[in-house]
Amino acid sequence: MQVLQDVYIVSDAKETVNSVFITTERGTIVVDTMRGPGDGELLQAHISARTAKPIYLTINSHHHPDHTFGNAAFSSPIISSTTTRKLMAQELPAMWEKLAPSKAPLPLPNLTFDGHMRIHLAEKTVEIREIGGHAPGMCVIYIPEREVLFTSDLVFQGRFPFMGDADLDQWIESLRTLEQLAVKHVLPGHGKPAGPEAITDQREWLENFGGRLKGLVASAAETEGILDLLIHEFDIPDFRHEMIRKMITSLR
Repeated sequence: MQVLQDVYIVSDAKETVNSVFITTERGTIVVDTMRGPGDGELLQAHISARTAKPIYLTINSHHHPDHTFGNAAFSSPIISSTTTRKLMAQELPAMWEKLAPSKAPLPLPNLTFDGHMRIHLAEKTVEIREIGGHAPGMCVIYIPEREVLFTSDLVFQGRFPFMGDADLDQWIESLRTLEQLAVKHVLPGHGKPAGPEAITDQREWLENFGGRLKGLVASAAETEGILDLLIHEFDIPDFRHEMIRKMITSLR
């Protein structure tokens, strides 16, 4: 899907996770590569159909495999935060081996940074901001001249968010920071593109959910009772129940 003349968002075959690519005079910048080599190849096909510019840089917004396992389909340099690369190296090799045991090791980022990085181009600036919240070392990509922001998994549009590696308080603060940016187009890690209201909606949802979760834990209710209440109140899908159970245990 074309968002602007030089910014595109692409979903995997099942429309469960998003990647973004940005065309520039130097070449194409890819942000996140989806969940496997096949998805990476599909992403490359989408790019080739829309621009003749070669891919010259790939960015991993965070370490989760649904955003990084497509790396194998790309030969361009890969950039991430230092923390993201460290977590990929520590946590992903076993998962990668199960997915593609006959293939080479998962390509890790070969360029890393801490904090904030800018790619200065003739017609625009691509800012990579390490902001955290959803996962340690998490980054967003902001193009101020286009007022477009790829939030990655800081925003789940129209679906229940994954919070297995999250710091909810930091996530909320990160969204408050993003609300201060001049943004017209929000590109989420999961779900459809939206306007800046998607950032506020996600923050308010997390505040509501986090407050309710902490209040129930403080009441000393049993774990399964808390889980049942949250499932009912927040319409939590079955595949997220174990994640919430672990969050309750961790808060205790």
